[in-house]
Amino acid sequence: NELPHIFERRLNLSYEHADRFVKRFHRPAVSVIARCLSFISGAFVGVLLILTLLDDSYMFWITLYDRNLLWYLGIFSTIFAVTRSLVPAPLESNLDGDELMARVAEH
Repeated sequence: NELPHIFERRLNLSYEHADRFVKRFHRPAVSVIARCLSFISGAFVGVLLILTLLDDSYMFWITLYDRNLLWYLGIFSTIFAVTRSLVPAPLESNLDGDELMARVAEH
């Protein structure tokens, strides 16, 4: 029996706390696969960056499957960035669920 504008305001106030509550739960299978892909792509990025530091002509003249190493550096950097975003931060998984739900219920 609330007025719509008051209800909308209460919902808007609870979004931040509800989002933190939902982030507390992550899918372990996705997290494990993302960590593995992040490690592998990070290793490739590291090796390609070391090659770049030694001599940058390697990036343009060495080709694998009709692509130069600069293209692979871009692809592996993108994979690394995407997979790192799928790994939950340690703080997000250690928050108290009851406390977060109480903050959502305040509004």
